[in-house]
Amino acid sequence: MTEMIDARLTNRISGLINDFISENGVDSVKVHNGLDIEKVRLFTGKSGGSAVRFFDIISSDDTHTISQVIDGKTLNENFVVIPNHTDNEVQKSPMNGKENGNIQESAKFLRTLSESVKSYSTGIDMNQGGSVNTEWLQRVRQYMNVMDDVFGFNTPEQLEVFMAAWCSEDSTTRLTGIPGTGKTTLIECASMLFANSYGFNELGAPLGQKWSPAAMQDRQLREDWEATRFDEDSYKYPFSFILNKIKGDIPLDGVKNNTEGVIKRHPSRGLGGALASDKFECAVGALENGKILLINGGGIPSQADDNEDSEYTYTHVKSYDNIAADGTITKMNESKSYLAHSMSDIQKTFNLSKDAWAKSTKNDNGEPLSEAITPDEYNQAMWYYKYGSSISKMLADLYNKDSEKVLSPRQFVGKWYYDIRTNDSKGGSRSIDNEMRREIGTAKIDKDKRAEQVLYGVEIQSKNTGYGSQYVFEPYPRPIVTQPVKFFNEINRSQPGVEDAILGLIAEKEVEYRGDIFNSPNFVAWMDNNPHVGGNDLAFTDRVDIELLFPSALLDQRYKVLKAKNSVGEGMKGGGALKPRQRVLEAIKNGKVTPMRFDELKYGVWRSVNEVQYQAPGYNALMDIAIVSMLFSQRFAIHPSAAAISGEGIPPAFNHERLSGEYTDSIKPLTSSGYFVDASVTETESYRNNLTQSTASMAMGHGAMTQITRVLAFRFTNSLAKFARSLAWLRGNRYVTRKEVMDMLPYVVGHRIGRARGENNKVVFGISDEAAPNFQSGQEFVREAIVEGYINRNISSFLATSGVPHDNHKQSRWIEWDSMITSARNELASAPTYADYEITMWSMARLGAIGDGSNTATGDPYPYLIYRLILMEELTATPSTGENMLHPFLIERANDEPEVLPYQSRIESYQQKVMSFLTTTNNYSASDIGTLRKTISIEKWLTVDDKRALLIQLDSMLDSMTGFQIPDDLGMDRKYWGMYSLCADANSLPAGEYTGLDETSVLGFPLRDFIRTFTWYGGSGTGRTIYYLYKGKADLLDDKYPSIKQGEIGERAYPIANKLDAQQSTVFRASVSKPEGSQRLKNRVDAFLSDLQGDDTHFAFVEGKGANCRDVSNGNSSSPMSIDDIKTALNAFIDSIQQATSDISSSDLTQDSSNVHYAIEMKHSNSNYSSPLVDDTDNNLVLYISAFGNVTDNSTRKTVNVNICLASSFCNIDDDGKLQVVSVLDTAPLGETDLGAISDIASTFKNEVEFTFFDLGNITIRDVREFTALLNKHKIG
Repeated sequence: MTEMIDARLTNRISGLINDFISENGVDSVKVHNGLDIEKVRLFTGKSGGSAVRFFDIISSDDTHTISQVIDGKTLNENFVVIPNHTDNEVQKSPMNGKENGNIQESAKFLRTLSESVKSYSTGIDMNQGGSVNTEWLQRVRQYMNVMDDVFGFNTPEQLEVFMAAWCSEDSTTRLTGIPGTGKTTLIECASMLFANSYGFNELGAPLGQKWSPAAMQDRQLREDWEATRFDEDSYKYPFSFILNKIKGDIPLDGVKNNTEGVIKRHPSRGLGGALASDKFECAVGALENGKILLINGGGIPSQADDNEDSEYTYTHVKSYDNIAADGTITKMNESKSYLAHSMSDIQKTFNLSKDAWAKSTKNDNGEPLSEAITPDEYNQAMWYYKYGSSISKMLADLYNKDSEKVLSPRQFVGKWYYDIRTNDSKGGSRSIDNEMRREIGTAKIDKDKRAEQVLYGVEIQSKNTGYGSQYVFEPYPRPIVTQPVKFFNEINRSQPGVEDAILGLIAEKEVEYRGDIFNSPNFVAWMDNNPHVGGNDLAFTDRVDIELLFPSALLDQRYKVLKAKNSVGEGMKGGGALKPRQRVLEAIKNGKVTPMRFDELKYGVWRSVNEVQYQAPGYNALMDIAIVSMLFSQRFAIHPSAAAISGEGIPPAFNHERLSGEYTDSIKPLTSSGYFVDASVTETESYRNNLTQSTASMAMGHGAMTQITRVLAFRFTNSLAKFARSLAWLRGNRYVTRKEVMDMLPYVVGHRIGRARGENNKVVFGISDEAAPNFQSGQEFVREAIVEGYINRNISSFLATSGVPHDNHKQSRWIEWDSMITSARNELASAPTYADYEITMWSMARLGAIGDGSNTATGDPYPYLIYRLILMEELTATPSTGENMLHPFLIERANDEPEVLPYQSRIESYQQKVMSFLTTTNNYSASDIGTLRKTISIEKWLTVDDKRALLIQLDSMLDSMTGFQIPDDLGMDRKYWGMYSLCADANSLPAGEYTGLDETSVLGFPLRDFIRTFTWYGGSGTGRTIYYLYKGKADLLDDKYPSIKQGEIGERAYPIANKLDAQQSTVFRASVSKPEGSQRLKNRVDAFLSDLQGDDTHFAFVEGKGANCRDVSNGNSSSPMSIDDIKTALNAFIDSIQQATSDISSSDLTQDSSNVHYAIEMKHSNSNYSSPLVDDTDNNLVLYISAFGNVTDNSTRKTVNVNICLASSFCNIDDDGKLQVVSVLDTAPLGETDLGAISDIASTFKNEVEFTFFDLGNITIRDVREFTALLNKHKIG
């Protein structure tokens, strides 16, 4: 079948059709004979290449509709062939949950189909390959050629970076050079190409393109104007109007001459040719009314006489708004009548003449003969012979069968007429030149100018008010604000106030003056800078994206420019060489290049640039950008291990030891910034730039980096990313490569570490005083010492080639960094937890700063930084877009594949669970919080900091319910906790997680705070269970630093610390020196205990479930006590202290005479947040009551403190692994058990495996709130 295919379809098309037949059957293809096929258009794939991936068939009338006659009937079929390839196939069913590919949704389907076809013809939106959309790129490269011709760039790279600046949205570039290097001319020339305002409408807004202070007072009017001011139709005429030829180099003057006589009423008037620019609108208006103006030889429409027939005239009415000073708008009209002729009449004449010519006999030249036709037909045929060729093209532009090829009246006039000013090489060209540069806003900076003189002005207006006429000051923005090309001339002369205002304009695209805010469009900003005079503030300099240095032209460039300016044929008519702007204008007039409107730069070039990707298969430019930018943000200096202060009057060894105590062997340092100095937050210059802290770095090959004294923040990283992308686009790359990153680095960083104005207007440099005199600029230092010396190691620079002689060694730093990346990725892939990986990460930092004990430090922070980078790569990966993530967050879906989510979703999931405690109306318990805490604690795929942040939130909630727990070192070098739901053992931990965490604890890594081992509970928000906690460990109560608390005056001694006083908020404290004081205390305690089980609470004492804690802990059976029994015992103790005749100290917990301790079980409001851990009958709280008496000063001062502690029950696990509540009467907690004698709390954790009891955590949020309300009511605390 394919042998019958038109040969123009090529073998590739035959292959496509054969593939289609094999997939769909032979009946799926029809063969058509004798078709009207004019041409076949072939399109390659998105990635270019020779393979045909799309084609269409075009008929002689330039459409896709192919007609054929079958059985006497004419059938029309549309031939657009899109082969069935997965990368451009439009699916019948919705794709990715969207309906853009649903064939039933016809509008969306057709749009998607159209975009798919367009992508194959333009190369946009490709998934593979390295090419870009060439439409805009070709134009920009044409501009590069023009700029290279008219301006003396010293290197191709300088030209390339200059062009990249125009291709970077909202970019700011500083051009540095002495006066006379052509910086101003350069910007003016380039703006004529990238933001040409030819046809700029000088009328004030909203009709024109100039800012109008009066009209812009209306907010909606201003917004509408700003949204459309750069539209093509806002300009008076298109670029085509400047061309005096049409395709095929046909002169428009020749068209005009050749059409003289077309209109018999005015045979001296031809069509097309020169037209005065101010009459362009009139010509368009006439055409919109179906008429064409008759233009005289001077490009002016011929004015009609009053008695001229209206059928052959056009009256142009010009409407405009006259805006008075007070803002009043008056509608105005002006009208003039011009000679015109109906285009439909010309079309009618053309059709009759064409028919007559076709009917006539012709000589060898095609001239019709009068034979066999009537005289009228002969005249018509001669009309066609003379004018048909020119008129047919004009008519085709207005009446083409293909509606897409019909020109609008504006386009028609722009094509067939040209700007008469182009005939005047002096005045006319100067007028066009000025008109083309109206998108430039220039601010001349001077040291005496204020911000309002640079950015805005004030107009004095007279306004009518209710009190008569009044003068007001109306501020208005200057062109530097309103125009998209901003040029700050001699920026080095600016003052701080001016710089602050310019910063706001550049950063926010707006300026504010006296309450009025003026917006700037997107922009390309340029700054002219003289390196020998003045200087800019550090903050201002950092806002500048890149700097281009313009030295005086070298000898070869001088010759090139001189030759171009003075070559024969390049001069102006009447003598004189063409200047650069004139040469650009000539290139535009001659059609060598077509300039852009600003909107084309914004929506064409900038959008195309933004399609360039940073990530390609196997390479991530963003990672490279992060790595090299960090060189200028990270000081290669190490925090000293000790901050030693000495001098007169200062004690010996007056040191701050950073590597002492728990941080002696810590892999994570005490300093928040890590081991290396973070200069961005270092307040003192002496610390920030102390080279003695960089000794290791200098010795180990990082010397160049130690010479940078000005550390940069993140803004320059954005500049590097933006310009690397623009440069990649300019080079035709679909992806940013390492070369673009490295090529842009000196331009982005150089000025930021170069000459600037520091404090007190002092000129400062960002490299050391020792290095600065050896380099002519910061850019040179970056290019030579950093790029070529430190990174590439192409030269011997500041010991960069330490270790191996340079002659025998060449290894780019990138090889080392790439190897670090590989090593880090391997480590992350094999790590059992993120925490384990972070331990390795911090080990890299310690090796760089301190070494491993046997080898000296490397002085290199980069292994640590790159390990951090790889972790962040993992944490920011988006699996749904195809990015690889080793440990994604999986959510199981019913009857479906699990949903794969990024790391942040895991954080958010846990955060929602944490927040549920704050939003729920249910009554949750401490155990409920503990359950979530343990889940988070043993989560393998949370980073240490994120895990800590979540646990801090939960601990804060726990502290509000159970009190701030003071973990004591109660033995075995462990800090003890013990709520059941918080605890985990080796069996319940994920593989690879730590249990006791001793390994990390000794390293100073805070993982020890995450998983709480099986121990006893340390405290409660309503007090502390002091007796049980410190039984057998009374020495823990003692002050650890008594030697620094010596002396007494009289009998008043320095206060000694005692843990009995820690967290003692729930205390009745009273003097009982007198009986009435004793009685008041007993009354207060009685009232509180009575209210505790009153109508306002859910509490109720369980009768017979009270005990004397001392009896229980000593292994003696305590008689069951009621609350009344406890009250009686408390009253007796208070009376004993009141009646004491000798001094008594309460610090000895073994003395019955100084302290007593009771406990009683209570019913409470049980949790309904989750399933209960124990039966309701056992689900009780415990109220601990401890009383401490002190008698001093020979029995003259007597006090009693009654501590109240509401806590959860004790519980243990029986032999069957079932939770079992421990009664307050049970002697097992502290006494004789199956494990032997348990004399203190440390003994409850035997051999790190067995345990006796821990806290149940059944106290609830309602319990705490009710108990707290009672404390407030009774003013306890």
